[in-house]
Amino acid sequence: MVLTTPPEHPSRLRVEDGIYLSDGRQEKPTTSRPQEPTLQREGSARELPEAVKNLIEARTGDAVYVVDPDYRIVHWDSRMESLTGVITKEALGQPCYDAVMGEREDGGPFCAYGCSVMHLARAHRPVSSFEMRIKTRSGDRRWVSVSNLTVETEEGPYLVHLFRDTQGTHDALEMAHGLIQLSSKKEPPPREGETSPP
Repeated sequence: MVLTTPPEHPSRLRVEDGIYLSDGRQEKPTTSRPQEPTLQREGSARELPEAVKNLIEARTGDAVYVVDPDYRIVHWDSRMESLTGVITKEALGQPCYDAVMGEREDGGPFCAYGCSVMHLARAHRPVSSFEMRIKTRSGDRRWVSVSNLTVETEEGPYLVHLFRDTQGTHDALEMAHGLIQLSSKKEPPPREGETSPP
């Protein structure tokens, strides 16, 4: 997939498999909309567009948070609190990249101002699901599967992120990888007619 819309900061993004990825540098947003959260609904910083409200009211077993067009968190549910250890009151109004701190497998930052997810949303392109590691309040790192829904509004795209904890799967894969490495170091069985060394 090739994106026809150039990135806002091309020197800060690279393309992998047709998706723009951030190089990890973070800048503060240039838009200066006043951020005075007033709790309109539990877990939300302000009155949300109707389409966003409908999505977050739908039932899901996943953790959900919503980012406005300025990368500010405007909704953070109780499952996000459980997954990250960050309470709603602390997350609301924060830039998403500061609260979530997502990283790639190599440890480089995935979440940053100008990230590929918002870039694709602004280009009116779908965002495929992906996996990343997040840092929890206790300092642990956990793998999560991320699905995204984009809601177009007059002010720009709102991103509804759904997180599913996949740490158990990654732990099992890591254990299997270790067992394969261990088994490959064993000596081969003796051939017929040979005796094994004492």
